[in-house]
Amino acid sequence: LSASKPVAALARIVDEPAVDALFRQTGVIRVDTVDELLDVGRLAVGVPRPQGRRVAVVGAAGATRLAASACRAAGLEPAPPIVEVPLGSAAEDYEAVLAAAVAGPADAVFVVTPPDGPGPEVAAIASRLAAGADVPVVATLQPDGGGAAPTFTGPDRAAKALGRLAAHAEWTRRPRGAEPVLEVDTDGARALVAEALRDAGGGE
Repeated sequence: LSASKPVAALARIVDEPAVDALFRQTGVIRVDTVDELLDVGRLAVGVPRPQGRRVAVVGAAGATRLAASACRAAGLEPAPPIVEVPLGSAAEDYEAVLAAAVAGPADAVFVVTPPDGPGPEVAAIASRLAAGADVPVVATLQPDGGGAAPTFTGPDRAAKALGRLAAHAEWTRRPRGAEPVLEVDTDGARALVAEALRDAGGGE
């Protein structure tokens, strides 16, 4: 099931190496909180799978450093150059750089605006560009406004969700292997079992 559809598990209180190994082997996305579960779900529905971990970071000066740091902490790779838009810029100033980032070589686009910036307008632009994109586009520092580009209230939550989705996408690209064909001598096995039972006094 994980090979065709992301499966997330809330496993905060389970801390066993065997469980971690099972999740890694089967491609289950492990999360620790309900918020993280919802964040992963938000990205898993209707958003292209990242084909790698390179993330184009676009946003207001200063905010991009927070986003890049959050990406690294989530196992993602901010793809240079990080594009900064001057503070006080209008939403239209984001559009050209966002369009270039979506069309570029990165595996995902991460746009971040300051809390007092043109967040809703930028989120709308990101959603419009994301609708025809082959890469996931994530907008942060804004309440979730819906649309093709999922939006988050902070870069850490967005980066964690994107990092988990990237890890799952990597898992789906791994060779699945093949079920081995075993040649079993059924009659011989039955004969051995019958002989062992007789020797043990258990009869046929």
